[in-house]
Amino acid sequence: VLNMVFYLIFATLGVGMFKGQFRSCVGVPGQPSDWTELPHYDDSTNTPYTEVLDYQGVQLVSTGKLRLVESESDLNQLDCTTLGGSWSNPPYNFDNVFQAFKALFIVSTLEGWIDVMHAGMDCAGEGNAPIRDNQFNNFLFFWMFVILGAYFVTNIFVGVMVNFFSESSGSGLLTQAQKQWQMKQIMCLSVKSRVTVLPEPGLRRKLYDFAVSAPMEYFIQLCIVLNTLVMIAEHYPEDPDLTETFHTLN
Repeated sequence: VLNMVFYLIFATLGVGMFKGQFRSCVGVPGQPSDWTELPHYDDSTNTPYTEVLDYQGVQLVSTGKLRLVESESDLNQLDCTTLGGSWSNPPYNFDNVFQAFKALFIVSTLEGWIDVMHAGMDCAGEGNAPIRDNQFNNFLFFWMFVILGAYFVTNIFVGVMVNFFSESSGSGLLTQAQKQWQMKQIMCLSVKSRVTVLPEPGLRRKLYDFAVSAPMEYFIQLCIVLNTLVMIAEHYPEDPDLTETFHTLN
C-alpha cells in the first residue's frame, strides 16, 4: 500500500509536468534539405526551420521563434504531420497515470532510468521537439523518486516481508514471557569470552599500550582523512608532477 501511495503521488506529479512532452517526430521521408514544403524553409541556403509552438487551451499557437532543423527529431508537431511523419511517444511517457506508473516502474528498476530522466530534462513543451537539457532541473523529480521510491520504500517493503516470515515461523504464537525466555537463551548462546590476555611487561607490553592508546587512534583517523583528501584532489587534466605526488602520498 505504501509503495502504491508513493507511485500515485509521483505519477500524478509526472503527468502534470511531462504530459505530451516526450513525443517527437519519426518516419519523415527524405533529408532536411528536401523538405521545401515547410513554411519556414530558407531557399537561399536550402535550410529548413521549424517554429517553437505554445499550447494554449486546446490548440497550438505560434510564438514567432524559429529553430534550425537538422533531423526529423527537430520538427514540431505541425511540421511533422505536414511532411507525413508521425508524432509518436517513446515506450515510456507521462501522458496519463497508467503510462506514468509504467515509466516510474522502469525508473524504480534502475535499469534504463537515465534515459527516462534525460527525456524529462529535454522537454520543450507540448507540440515541440525535445531540446537537450531544456529543463535541466527536472532531474530532481527523478532523483527524488529513485531515493524515496526505489530505495527507501522498497527497503521498507522488504523489511515488512522479512518480519512477516519471521513471525510466521512460530515466534508470533509465543507469549511475551516465552519470547523473553527465548531471547535470553539466544543471548546466552551467542556470548563469547572476550578476556584479553595482555603481554608480559617489557617491550611487547609498551608497544601494545602504544597501539591501543588514544593518540595512536587519533593518528590513524588523521591518516584516513588525509588520504581521502588526496583522493578527492585528483582531477583531469592534471600536472604530471602533481600526479606523481598524489601517487607517492597514496
